[in-house]
Amino acid sequence: MNNLNFVLLGLTLLINYAFCGKKGIDSSSIFLSKRYPFKYSEFRDLILFGDSYTTSTIDYETLKYDGVNSDNEEESKNWPLFLIRRRHPMNMWNFADSGAVVDSDIIPSGAMPMTKQYEYFEIHMSCTEKYSNWRSDQTLIGIWFGINDVMNKVKDKKIDSDEKYTPIIECMFRIINKLYDRGARHFIIFNVPELEDFVNFQIHPVSGLHKEVLLFNKMITENARKFQKEHLDTNVFVYNAYNELKYIMEHKEKYGYTITKDEWYHNGERSLSDIPNDYFWRDGFHPSKYVQEDLAMAVDDFLVMIEKISREVTNTQSQSQSQSQSQTSTNLNDEECWALKLNYTCCSKNVTIARYRDNYGTWNDENEVRCGLYPHSVDQCFDKYLGRPCAININSTTVVVGNIEPNKIEPLKNNGSRRMMRFLYPLLISLSFSLLLF
Repeated sequence: MNNLNFVLLGLTLLINYAFCGKKGIDSSSIFLSKRYPFKYSEFRDLILFGDSYTTSTIDYETLKYDGVNSDNEEESKNWPLFLIRRRHPMNMWNFADSGAVVDSDIIPSGAMPMTKQYEYFEIHMSCTEKYSNWRSDQTLIGIWFGINDVMNKVKDKKIDSDEKYTPIIECMFRIINKLYDRGARHFIIFNVPELEDFVNFQIHPVSGLHKEVLLFNKMITENARKFQKEHLDTNVFVYNAYNELKYIMEHKEKYGYTITKDEWYHNGERSLSDIPNDYFWRDGFHPSKYVQEDLAMAVDDFLVMIEKISREVTNTQSQSQSQSQSQTSTNLNDEECWALKLNYTCCSKNVTIARYRDNYGTWNDENEVRCGLYPHSVDQCFDKYLGRPCAININSTTVVVGNIEPNKIEPLKNNGSRRMMRFLYPLLISLSFSLLLF
């Protein structure tokens, strides 16, 4: 009976994973350095660029936020403030401004764009300036743009979508390169939430909005991968805010929220300070401070997980460099090495850390050559880093280390049995872990 209970538990977890929305932590992109660990627990500074989803309306002359220096103090209670106050105390240097776009020369805006925000960073935090005592290895750069860019560009039907956003993305990563030149090495970039879920667009739909958001997000991830590949001493993450906010909405009962088209803030008899804690939206475009707090907790869980993965990855890299090619060849076994069917070799059997997971299996590299990990030895579980049952999440988090590019993996021609195995693989893994628990 106990065996059956554990099997049923495994099936339940599998079904929840397969048919329910993924959280941001389960679907974000992680591009890790091979040699430079991400020591989040030691971070002391958080430098931020963004729009109203990130701003804390600081004083741009003193860079201070004391909680009362803003006319819109309630609007300033965004994820960074909750992160540093509830989970990870750090100095917050927040240049974000409500309504901001990446470049106001591309999209006219009265708010302070990313280009101008970076100028303030240069004035206050570049070398020799008053607040220049931040350290590369103890500082996280947070960037969240795109909401206002997409909302303003979606109606422009005169040019193709790719060309529409290319100048914006290029400008964003030019600034990221400048931050790198100033010493920044750790970056978290947030993608754009589903704009069609916003109350404003529920009331006033805009054709093609969903497609534009997905395209913009795809371009962010592609450019983040490219940037990290060109700067191998960086750790770069694209946090899936799109999935995280959708997950909270789809599981509103779990979080205790009411999804409504009622714009609390724009009702003349209401104030932000009185918003009920079960309201998901505070107005037509913004989630409530309670949702922002949940987002901050999720981001912290994500960064804690990355630190543990990064430590193991950098340790594995050191061990891998000390192994000889002859040891690698000796450990290969054609019968066990599934990667041979995809025209790749397998790693040494003592290599157990997966740097990338896809539907075919788990991957690492040795001597700059991609290799598959032996199924019986691979560490299959990211969830253990969060204290969750391993059966929940097997192949859900993309991890790319250094110059490994998993999207370029080209398997042999697929056939029916391979497609069936791709379907059965998560089920078999889930059942295996359930029985192991027993």
